[in-house]
Amino acid sequence: MTMHALHLLFDAEQLLRDGGDIWGPVKADLKKLGTRFPVDPLPRKVTTELESIWEAVRHAERPHLEASVKIILTTIKDVPPPYTTPAVIRLWHRKNSTILELINPPVETMSWLGDSTFKEIL
Repeated sequence: MTMHALHLLFDAEQLLRDGGDIWGPVKADLKKLGTRFPVDPLPRKVTTELESIWEAVRHAERPHLEASVKIILTTIKDVPPPYTTPAVIRLWHRKNSTILELINPPVETMSWLGDSTFKEIL
């Protein structure tokens, strides 16, 4: 049985030489690596780190989003039959005018928070 494998390596010394000052804080890491290093584990590592950052952001935002969702749900539930295109309305009162903005509710965020946005009407 024949198996083909591709190994992709970067040359840290060449990256430093050719890249000049573009590396910023990564420059010290490249110097520590010495010469060639494998690239294939890096995307997995980056994805794992980004997922943990995203989870921390979602966890931090959740209480604030839940407060907003309560207001949105109250507004949506007040839409009378035939229940067409519920929206959130934002008002800005100015000296000589009022600005009115219609905003579609953040359905995906509300679903993540555990609420089926249009459960009463669907």
